[in-house]
Amino acid sequence: MILSAVSVLAFLAVSNPLKVPAAGFDCSKAKTKMEKLLCDDLELSSADDRLSQLYKKVLAKSKERDKLIAAQREWLKKRNAFSDREVLLKLYKDRTVELEGPVLVPLRSLTSTCDGFLKRNDIDDISACRVSETGRIGTVGNKTYRYALYCLLPEGSGEPEGCSPESYHGKRGMSVYVQDGASPQLKLFLDRGSYDIGLYIYRKPEIVQNSFGKLLYLPIVTDGTGNFNESDYFIWDEGIKGWKYLDGSSWLTDLQKEIPRDTHVASGVWPDLATMTAEVFLSHENDPNCCPSGGKALVTLAIKEGRFRITSVKLVKDDDQ
Repeated sequence: MILSAVSVLAFLAVSNPLKVPAAGFDCSKAKTKMEKLLCDDLELSSADDRLSQLYKKVLAKSKERDKLIAAQREWLKKRNAFSDREVLLKLYKDRTVELEGPVLVPLRSLTSTCDGFLKRNDIDDISACRVSETGRIGTVGNKTYRYALYCLLPEGSGEPEGCSPESYHGKRGMSVYVQDGASPQLKLFLDRGSYDIGLYIYRKPEIVQNSFGKLLYLPIVTDGTGNFNESDYFIWDEGIKGWKYLDGSSWLTDLQKEIPRDTHVASGVWPDLATMTAEVFLSHENDPNCCPSGGKALVTLAIKEGRFRITSVKLVKDDDQ
């Protein structure tokens, strides 16, 4: 593993930004929780390596080095607040998109963005890729957000209807673009996609206004009977005029402390973002996904310090429903 992003930044803080050492990062000397996490996970390690190389390359050419170093320092602070590997992989992907420079797409060509999406997300072994759905998400200030969903048909899938929005693989990737004012160009904001094409299903993103601010909501479902929620959430920050990633899942771990010990959270949980409430069904150990028997928890949520937090829980038994 080459020098990690955190090691690069530590070096830059005390040295000339252009004189980055060529020595690799020694995982046997990993000390921090994040360093150990990166060293113990091949995919995270690879993401860190790629970002480190890209960061050094961009820094060497930058005319605003102080600004770039400050931005990287802020990104590292944000990254270090998370420990879930899937969240970390998304953060690495989003930062890579930022550092690689603007990906611009003419508005009229939004339906022709498959090739770029596949390349950016290292997706191959497919027989067809088509944009299955596009549209407008909403506007914040003078920026309009638009999206594209992708139909990705794996080799040998045998789907008679081919790559269509209604097919089984009709919504297996997502890109979000931002349009400044009336510009005819769109700038890539983020991608969501997996080389394991059958893993996730993507839905139309939304901008939701609630008492805590504006939220950008990317609905992502784990394929299967559980309807598990792998969605991403962002909140608009007026100070930086941009979106900040929200931890929208760790509250479920906190909830486990509030429910009966012989139950657990059943299947996927989808909070109502407008009201910041959630109806959480509870399962006993041998309950199938379809039929939780442990009652439910009515949860009220808040957004604080970059995450969803529980403010109240009401337990409802089966015979009270």
